[in-house]
Amino acid sequence: MAVEVVPERHEAWALALLRRRGTIERADLLLQWQPGQASALDKSSIPAGRDVGNVIVQKRQGDEFVDVPYDVTFAFVFHAFRPNSPIHKDGSDTQGFR
Repeated sequence: MAVEVVPERHEAWALALLRRRGTIERADLLLQWQPGQASALDKSSIPAGRDVGNVIVQKRQGDEFVDVPYDVTFAFVFHAFRPNSPIHKDGSDTQGFR
């Protein structure tokens, strides 16, 4: 899951990390994963698909959080278009995150 954290600066977080933590806060960003979205790719009937969950990304503006655009893509695609941007994969590379 990738987001522009500040203009022209993109970072990505592995869905496994976000799923494990549930919530990640980074500066004024709030990333959340919630269960309840079925995969459309692994079964012939979408409701029978495995639960892949849902991602919400918000940015603090004053006293509230507002939704911001983000992208769920493959890691190799993120690296191809943003070769100097990090992908946070585990707790060791999320200094300053909750």
